[in-house]
Amino acid sequence: MDVVPALALMLGGIVWINVATLRLSTRSSLTIQRSTEAQAEIANLNTSLQQEYAQVRIAAAHSLGMKQEIRLR
Repeated sequence: MDVVPALALMLGGIVWINVATLRLSTRSSLTIQRSTEAQAEIANLNTSLQQEYAQVRIAAAHSLGMKQEIRLR
């Protein structure tokens, strides 16, 4: 009968789909990991930028003889 080749073809297709799904899942995981790392790096860079800005602002105010105002929150 011709059932065996058809069954083998169907099983091969199922295996191919499972392998493709696994590859896609792996790539998605890597993309998510890279995105998370990039977001962490952006947060670190923003913190560094804010600190630099504060230091420049204080130095500029000091060199211009300006007094820092005290803000109460």
